[in-house]
Amino acid sequence: MKFQKVHAQFVAEVSPVDLRRIHDRETLGEIRQGMDDYAVLVFRDQPLTDAEQLDFAQRLDSQLHSRTGAAAIGKNRLGNEALTDISNVNETGEVLPPGDRRRIYGLGNRLWHTDASFVDPPGRYSMLSARVVPSVPVETEFADMRAAYDALDDETKALVEDLVCEHSLLYSRGLLGFEATPEERAVPEPALLREAFLWSERRKADKTALVRLHGNVYQVDAWLAGRVVELLFDPFDLDRIEVRLGGKPAGTAVPFVMGRHRHPKTRTPDGQARTEPAPTGIDYLGALGDSHDAALRDQVSYQFLVPGQQEPGNREEPGDPEEKEGEGRG
Repeated sequence: MKFQKVHAQFVAEVSPVDLRRIHDRETLGEIRQGMDDYAVLVFRDQPLTDAEQLDFAQRLDSQLHSRTGAAAIGKNRLGNEALTDISNVNETGEVLPPGDRRRIYGLGNRLWHTDASFVDPPGRYSMLSARVVPSVPVETEFADMRAAYDALDDETKALVEDLVCEHSLLYSRGLLGFEATPEERAVPEPALLREAFLWSERRKADKTALVRLHGNVYQVDAWLAGRVVELLFDPFDLDRIEVRLGGKPAGTAVPFVMGRHRHPKTRTPDGQARTEPAPTGIDYLGALGDSHDAALRDQVSYQFLVPGQQEPGNREEPGDPEEKEGEGRG
């Protein structure tokens, strides 16, 4: 599989491949890595049915999003909420009238947006498959926010350093005239907001239930041995890793061997890649072990278990009268 870059910062076209026939872990891994590297991948001539698209999406990422915004305001004519219908027709194939809420809601797709970034967990990939191509020239535009941030000058990066970007399903649509109900405007719990900023990667736990992430080794629960799990983490703190299996919590990954504490793709304020501190050469774990062993030796002195030896605290000094139980000193 080859990736031909088609833009200076991102986007690549993938060599001819039939996504319906990709099942092996190695090729699926190459596609995931390609998404990490290029953000947008183009696969030409994919005659996918709805079922085939869903099957490939599950092989690529296992979990499908079905709680879409469109599902909250109308019935999905495609029969599966994991498929988002980007069209202007209803479930019977009739064109929606101009004032229909579903049509006004769909106008939001014409604005810059990030798919499913407001749900729990946020969407990882979007698969756009053209089933009916319009006869008039149309374009779908893409932007890589990572490349956009890297291109900012230092002054702007400093300005936005402590800002938080709110991913809203309703704000842009409100500008277009879509009116949300109070239930649709409900504010998510803080825990969900926090999770929206976590990064995730998939790893297979070995037979001893160890997983490896960017040079670090973590211990997961024993029952996860041999399974592919999702690791969720703050990219600036790799000491705490949450584990999920099939989208459900599966405990935490306990650090076993730590080589770095930040994700290699995190950046410093000046745009440079972060580097781990240079090793000090001090064996902190060994020093701690020596201290622990010394403390044990002070508590239990094995040399005094030999007959004829006396504990240090029971040694008699010359001229010190013997004291027995029940007798006091004069």
